[in-house]
Amino acid sequence: MKRDQRIAIAAALLAALLGAALYFGPHWTVYRMRQAIVARDAQALVSHVDFPALRESLKAQLMLKLAGSGAGGGDGQKQNPFAALGQAFAAGLVGQLIDGIVTPDGVMLMMQAGKVSAAPAQAPPAAPPRTDAPAESRPKAPDYQLQYLDFSTVRIRAAQDQGTAFILRRHLVFGWKLSGVELNAK
Repeated sequence: MKRDQRIAIAAALLAALLGAALYFGPHWTVYRMRQAIVARDAQALVSHVDFPALRESLKAQLMLKLAGSGAGGGDGQKQNPFAALGQAFAAGLVGQLIDGIVTPDGVMLMMQAGKVSAAPAQAPPAAPPRTDAPAESRPKAPDYQLQYLDFSTVRIRAAQDQGTAFILRRHLVFGWKLSGVELNAK
């Protein structure tokens, strides 16, 4: 085999590996997030979350829902002089609520449930589960369906809940981080 042929084969192999790494990067991140959920390791999950972006995403969507539900938005403001005050009050409450929910343990519970909830079902235990415990007593992470939105954005959705989608965005070249949520995304 000639030197030029070896270089061409090596370049093609390198390009194929690079393409596979770019394509399967979010799959690997979702797998590692599921492993952290099963192990109840909030610190392992933290490395896959962009907390400021996730908080802003949730705040923006909840404020849109409040404005759309008539809580100070639209024609209600013209008829009700206290609507603007109610909207400002709601914005402060939404901010505090989201800050309380979007914590390492809160994100773990959201990902474990496959949806966003202000009232978590149960707090994770302080100690990780025993590995010799029966499989049915260990926490389960939902199976996630993955959909590419563009080169740098992926939507994942728990198979059992079609109402909430989690958004992963590319972090550097090969890394991905949870950075948004779509509420009631069908």
